[in-house]
Amino acid sequence: MTLQLGLTDEQKAQRKNRIGASNTPGILRLSPWSSPIQEWAKIVEPESVEQVMSDAMKAGLLFEPQIIRWFEDEHGHKAAPGWTMQHPMYRFIVATPDAVVRDETLDCDIPLECKFVSPRQAERWKVDGVYQAPSYVRAQHLHQQMVMRVNRGWIIACVNSFEGVKFHAELVESSDEERGHILRTLVDFYLQHIDTQVPPMADASAGATSVLTKLHPKSNGKLIEATADDRAMLLMRDVLAQQERELKQKRDELENQMRQRIGDAEGIEGVARWSNRAGTIAYAKAAKAAGLDDEFLAKFRGESSRVLKWEVA
Repeated sequence: MTLQLGLTDEQKAQRKNRIGASNTPGILRLSPWSSPIQEWAKIVEPESVEQVMSDAMKAGLLFEPQIIRWFEDEHGHKAAPGWTMQHPMYRFIVATPDAVVRDETLDCDIPLECKFVSPRQAERWKVDGVYQAPSYVRAQHLHQQMVMRVNRGWIIACVNSFEGVKFHAELVESSDEERGHILRTLVDFYLQHIDTQVPPMADASAGATSVLTKLHPKSNGKLIEATADDRAMLLMRDVLAQQERELKQKRDELENQMRQRIGDAEGIEGVARWSNRAGTIAYAKAAKAAGLDDEFLAKFRGESSRVLKWEVA
Protein backbone atom coordinates (compact mmCIF):
# COMPACT_ATOMS: atom_id res chain seq x y z
CA MET A 1 0.00 0.00 0.00
CA THR A 2 1.31 3.47 -0.92
CA LEU A 3 0.35 6.11 1.59
CA GLN A 4 -0.02 9.76 0.64
CA LEU A 5 1.73 11.99 3.17
CA GLY A 6 0.07 15.36 3.56
CA LEU A 7 -1.24 17.10 0.46
CA THR A 8 -0.82 16.00 -3.14
CA ASP A 9 0.88 18.33 -5.65
CA GLU A 10 -2.56 19.32 -6.94
CA GLN A 11 -3.82 20.07 -3.43
CA LYS A 12 -0.67 22.11 -2.71
CA ALA A 13 -1.36 24.23 -5.78
CA GLN A 14 -4.95 24.76 -4.61
CA ARG A 15 -3.81 25.60 -1.07
CA LYS A 16 -1.07 28.06 -2.10
CA ASN A 17 -1.57 31.44 -0.38
CA ARG A 18 -4.49 29.98 1.58
CA ILE A 19 -4.62 29.26 5.29
CA GLY A 20 -5.73 25.76 6.30
CA ALA A 21 -6.70 24.44 9.73
CA SER A 22 -3.34 22.70 10.15
CA ASN A 23 -1.59 26.10 9.80
CA THR A 24 -3.59 27.74 12.57
CA PRO A 25 -1.86 26.34 15.71
CA GLY A 26 1.53 27.53 14.42
CA ILE A 27 0.19 30.96 13.45
CA LEU A 28 -1.37 31.31 16.93
CA ARG A 29 1.95 30.18 18.50
CA LEU A 30 0.23 27.22 20.14
CA SER A 31 2.03 24.46 18.23
CA PRO A 32 4.96 22.69 19.97
CA TRP A 33 6.51 21.98 16.56
CA SER A 34 5.89 25.02 14.39
CA SER A 35 5.91 28.82 14.39
CA PRO A 36 4.35 31.64 12.31
CA ILE A 37 7.30 31.86 9.91
CA GLN A 38 7.26 28.10 9.29
CA GLU A 39 3.54 28.21 8.54
CA TRP A 40 4.10 31.23 6.30
CA ALA A 41 6.64 29.24 4.27
CA LYS A 42 4.22 26.31 3.94
CA ILE A 43 1.50 28.67 2.70
CA VAL A 44 3.42 30.83 0.23
CA GLU A 45 5.71 28.04 -1.09
CA PRO A 46 4.01 24.70 -0.29
CA GLU A 47 5.96 22.95 -3.06
CA SER A 48 9.25 23.71 -1.29
CA VAL A 49 8.28 22.07 2.02
CA GLU A 50 10.04 18.75 2.43
CA GLN A 51 7.85 15.99 3.85
CA VAL A 52 9.34 12.91 5.51
CA MET A 53 7.18 9.90 6.35
CA SER A 54 7.92 9.02 9.97
CA ASP A 55 6.57 5.88 11.62
CA ALA A 56 4.21 8.00 13.74
CA MET A 57 2.80 9.68 10.61
CA LYS A 58 2.39 6.34 8.88
CA ALA A 59 0.60 4.92 11.93
CA GLY A 60 -1.76 7.91 11.95
CA LEU A 61 -2.62 7.45 8.27
CA LEU A 62 -3.19 3.70 8.69
CA PHE A 63 -5.20 3.86 11.91
CA GLU A 64 -7.29 7.00 11.32
CA PRO A 65 -10.14 5.17 9.49
CA GLN A 66 -10.27 2.56 12.27
CA ILE A 67 -10.36 5.26 14.96
CA ILE A 68 -13.33 6.83 13.17
CA ARG A 69 -15.04 3.40 13.09
CA TRP A 70 -14.31 3.09 16.81
CA PHE A 71 -16.05 6.44 17.33
CA GLU A 72 -19.07 5.30 15.30
CA ASP A 73 -19.36 2.11 17.37
CA GLU A 74 -18.94 3.91 20.71
CA HIS A 75 -21.23 6.87 20.05
CA GLY A 76 -23.67 5.68 17.43
CA HIS A 77 -22.86 8.46 14.95
CA LYS A 78 -22.25 7.88 11.27
CA ALA A 79 -19.23 9.81 9.97
CA ALA A 80 -18.87 10.84 6.33
CA PRO A 81 -15.55 11.72 4.66
CA GLY A 82 -14.53 15.37 4.92
CA TRP A 83 -13.81 17.64 1.96
CA THR A 84 -12.03 20.93 1.36
CA MET A 85 -14.24 23.90 2.24
CA GLN A 86 -13.60 27.62 2.19
CA HIS A 87 -14.82 30.36 4.48
CA PRO A 88 -17.92 32.05 3.04
CA MET A 89 -16.42 35.54 3.44
CA TYR A 90 -12.67 34.93 3.17
CA ARG A 91 -11.69 32.69 0.26
CA PHE A 92 -8.11 32.44 1.55
CA ILE A 93 -9.25 30.53 4.66
CA VAL A 94 -9.97 26.84 3.99
CA ALA A 95 -10.44 23.64 5.98
CA THR A 96 -10.52 19.90 5.29
CA PRO A 97 -11.95 18.01 8.30
CA ASP A 98 -11.03 14.34 8.65
CA ALA A 99 -14.76 13.61 8.63
CA VAL A 100 -18.13 15.26 9.23
CA VAL A 101 -20.96 14.09 11.51
CA ARG A 102 -24.61 15.05 11.36
CA ASP A 103 -25.71 17.04 14.40
CA GLU A 104 -29.43 16.67 14.99
CA THR A 105 -29.65 19.67 17.31
CA LEU A 106 -28.07 22.05 14.80
CA ASP A 107 -29.58 20.14 11.85
CA CYS A 108 -26.32 20.34 9.90
CA ASP A 109 -22.94 18.65 9.54
CA ILE A 110 -20.22 19.39 12.09
CA PRO A 111 -16.47 18.65 11.79
CA LEU A 112 -14.67 15.66 13.26
CA GLU A 113 -10.91 15.82 13.88
CA CYS A 114 -9.15 12.45 14.34
CA LYS A 115 -5.74 11.95 15.98
CA PHE A 116 -3.42 9.00 16.62
CA VAL A 117 -1.37 9.99 19.67
CA SER A 118 2.02 8.41 20.31
CA PRO A 119 3.31 7.69 23.86
CA ARG A 120 5.70 10.64 23.63
CA GLN A 121 2.78 13.01 23.07
CA ALA A 122 0.25 11.33 25.37
CA GLU A 123 0.97 13.58 28.37
CA ARG A 124 -0.06 16.60 26.31
CA TRP A 125 -3.56 15.08 26.22
CA LYS A 126 -3.94 14.90 29.99
CA VAL A 127 -4.70 17.80 32.34
CA ASP A 128 -4.76 17.04 36.06
CA GLY A 129 -5.25 13.37 35.23
CA VAL A 130 -8.18 13.98 32.88
CA TYR A 131 -7.92 13.45 29.12
CA GLN A 132 -8.50 16.60 27.11
CA ALA A 133 -7.49 17.77 23.64
CA PRO A 134 -4.47 20.10 23.93
CA SER A 135 -4.76 23.74 22.90
CA TYR A 136 -3.04 23.25 19.53
CA VAL A 137 -5.51 20.51 18.52
CA ARG A 138 -8.45 22.57 19.78
CA ALA A 139 -7.24 25.58 17.72
CA GLN A 140 -7.10 23.43 14.57
CA HIS A 141 -10.60 22.13 15.25
CA LEU A 142 -12.06 25.58 16.00
CA HIS A 143 -10.71 26.71 12.64
CA GLN A 144 -12.83 23.97 11.05
CA GLN A 145 -15.89 25.02 13.06
CA MET A 146 -15.30 28.62 11.96
CA VAL A 147 -15.19 27.67 8.26
CA MET A 148 -18.31 25.46 8.58
CA ARG A 149 -20.10 28.20 10.55
CA VAL A 150 -20.98 25.94 13.48
CA ASN A 151 -20.25 26.16 17.20
CA ARG A 152 -19.50 22.52 17.96
CA GLY A 153 -17.69 19.47 16.64
CA TRP A 154 -15.90 16.28 17.67
CA ILE A 155 -12.25 15.66 18.48
CA ILE A 156 -11.47 11.95 18.73
CA ALA A 157 -8.16 10.25 19.43
CA CYS A 158 -6.50 6.94 20.12
CA VAL A 159 -4.10 7.90 22.90
CA ASN A 160 -1.21 5.47 23.34
CA SER A 161 0.38 6.21 26.70
CA PHE A 162 2.72 4.16 28.84
CA GLU A 163 -0.34 3.37 30.97
CA GLY A 164 -2.12 1.72 28.02
CA VAL A 165 -4.41 2.61 25.14
CA LYS A 166 -7.27 5.07 25.65
CA PHE A 167 -10.02 6.04 23.20
CA HIS A 168 -10.91 9.69 23.70
CA ALA A 169 -13.97 11.40 22.22
CA GLU A 170 -14.70 15.01 23.06
CA LEU A 171 -17.62 17.13 21.89
CA VAL A 172 -16.04 20.57 21.65
CA GLU A 173 -18.27 23.63 21.85
CA SER A 174 -16.92 27.08 21.09
CA SER A 175 -18.08 30.64 21.59
CA ASP A 176 -18.45 33.38 18.99
CA GLU A 177 -15.59 35.17 20.76
CA GLU A 178 -13.22 32.21 20.40
CA ARG A 179 -13.93 31.71 16.72
CA GLY A 180 -13.88 35.46 16.12
CA HIS A 181 -10.44 35.73 17.73
CA ILE A 182 -9.08 33.03 15.41
CA LEU A 183 -10.69 34.63 12.36
CA ARG A 184 -9.28 38.09 13.13
CA THR A 185 -5.81 36.65 13.72
CA LEU A 186 -5.83 34.73 10.44
CA VAL A 187 -7.13 37.70 8.44
CA ASP A 188 -4.43 39.93 9.94
CA PHE A 189 -1.80 37.27 9.20
CA TYR A 190 -2.95 37.07 5.58
CA LEU A 191 -2.97 40.84 5.06
CA GLN A 192 0.36 41.45 6.79
CA HIS A 193 2.36 38.46 5.57
CA ILE A 194 0.75 36.37 2.83
CA ASP A 195 -0.73 39.10 0.66
CA THR A 196 2.46 41.17 1.00
CA GLN A 197 4.80 38.11 0.85
CA VAL A 198 6.61 39.57 3.89
CA PRO A 199 7.49 36.82 6.42
CA PRO A 200 6.64 37.21 10.11
CA MET A 201 9.40 37.52 12.69
CA ALA A 202 11.38 34.33 13.21
CA ASP A 203 12.07 32.64 16.53
CA ALA A 204 15.10 30.61 17.57
CA SER A 205 13.71 27.23 16.53
CA ALA A 206 15.43 24.86 14.11
CA GLY A 207 12.42 25.07 11.80
CA ALA A 208 12.63 28.85 11.59
CA THR A 209 16.36 28.59 10.92
CA SER A 210 15.65 26.25 8.00
CA VAL A 211 13.13 28.71 6.53
CA LEU A 212 15.53 31.65 6.84
CA THR A 213 18.33 29.64 5.24
CA LYS A 214 16.15 29.05 2.19
CA LEU A 215 15.02 32.68 2.07
CA HIS A 216 18.53 34.08 2.49
CA PRO A 217 21.26 31.88 0.97
CA LYS A 218 24.88 32.32 2.01
CA SER A 219 26.07 35.88 1.31
CA ASN A 220 28.53 36.63 -1.50
CA GLY A 221 30.17 39.31 0.65
CA LYS A 222 28.93 42.28 -1.39
CA LEU A 223 27.86 45.34 0.63
CA ILE A 224 25.08 47.65 -0.56
CA GLU A 225 25.53 51.37 -0.03
CA ALA A 226 23.17 52.65 2.66
CA THR A 227 20.48 55.18 1.80
CA ALA A 228 18.67 57.62 4.06
CA ASP A 229 15.70 55.22 4.10
CA ASP A 230 17.96 52.37 5.22
CA ARG A 231 19.28 54.43 8.15
CA ALA A 232 15.74 55.50 9.05
CA MET A 233 14.67 51.84 9.15
CA LEU A 234 17.64 51.03 11.40
CA LEU A 235 16.67 53.83 13.76
CA MET A 236 13.05 52.65 13.82
CA ARG A 237 14.22 49.10 14.49
CA ASP A 238 16.22 50.28 17.52
CA VAL A 239 13.24 52.24 18.83
CA LEU A 240 10.93 49.21 18.43
CA ALA A 241 13.50 46.92 20.07
CA GLN A 242 13.58 49.19 23.12
CA GLN A 243 9.76 49.28 23.23
CA GLU A 244 9.73 45.49 22.99
CA ARG A 245 12.04 45.17 26.01
CA GLU A 246 9.88 47.57 28.02
CA LEU A 247 6.67 45.74 27.07
CA LYS A 248 8.17 42.36 28.01
CA GLN A 249 9.16 43.76 31.39
CA LYS A 250 5.63 45.10 31.95
CA ARG A 251 4.18 41.75 30.86
CA ASP A 252 6.39 39.88 33.35
CA GLU A 253 5.32 42.25 36.12
CA LEU A 254 1.63 41.70 35.30
CA GLU A 255 2.09 37.92 35.22
CA ASN A 256 3.78 37.96 38.62
CA GLN A 257 0.92 40.07 40.02
CA MET A 258 -1.50 37.50 38.65
CA ARG A 259 0.44 34.65 40.29
CA GLN A 260 0.33 36.47 43.62
CA ARG A 261 -3.42 37.03 43.25
CA ILE A 262 -4.09 33.34 42.53
CA GLY A 263 -1.81 32.13 45.31
CA ASP A 264 -2.71 28.58 46.36
CA ALA A 265 -6.09 28.62 44.62
CA GLU A 266 -6.67 26.53 41.49
CA GLY A 267 -6.86 29.64 39.30
CA ILE A 268 -9.15 32.38 38.06
CA GLU A 269 -12.02 31.16 35.89
CA GLY A 270 -11.55 32.13 32.25
CA VAL A 271 -8.17 33.76 32.92
CA ALA A 272 -5.54 31.32 34.20
CA ARG A 273 -5.08 28.18 36.28
CA TRP A 274 -2.32 26.13 37.82
CA SER A 275 -1.29 22.91 36.08
CA ASN A 276 0.85 20.23 37.71
CA ARG A 277 3.69 18.98 35.52
CA ALA A 278 6.01 16.10 36.34
CA GLY A 279 9.69 17.00 36.59
CA THR A 280 11.43 16.52 33.27
CA ILE A 281 14.71 14.70 32.61
CA ALA A 282 16.04 17.79 30.83
CA TYR A 283 15.43 19.93 33.93
CA ALA A 284 17.00 17.29 36.16
CA LYS A 285 20.13 17.24 33.98
CA ALA A 286 20.35 21.02 34.13
CA ALA A 287 19.95 20.94 37.91
CA LYS A 288 22.68 18.33 38.22
CA ALA A 289 24.99 20.39 36.02
CA ALA A 290 24.36 23.30 38.38
CA GLY A 291 25.76 21.23 41.25
CA LEU A 292 22.56 20.11 42.99
CA ASP A 293 22.95 16.86 44.91
CA ASP A 294 21.47 13.47 44.01
CA GLU A 295 19.06 13.57 46.96
CA PHE A 296 17.38 16.68 45.54
CA LEU A 297 17.23 15.16 42.05
CA ALA A 298 15.68 11.93 43.35
CA LYS A 299 13.02 13.97 45.13
CA PHE A 300 12.49 16.18 42.08
CA ARG A 301 11.79 13.22 39.79
CA GLY A 302 9.03 12.03 42.10
CA GLU A 303 7.29 15.40 42.46
CA SER A 304 5.44 17.71 40.12
CA SER A 305 5.91 21.41 39.57
CA ARG A 306 3.20 24.03 39.16
CA VAL A 307 2.98 25.84 35.85
CA LEU A 308 0.53 28.64 35.22
CA LYS A 309 -1.52 28.10 32.06
CA TRP A 310 -3.17 31.18 30.57
CA GLU A 311 -6.48 31.03 28.75
CA VAL A 312 -6.38 32.05 25.08
CA ALA A 313 -7.82 35.56 24.75
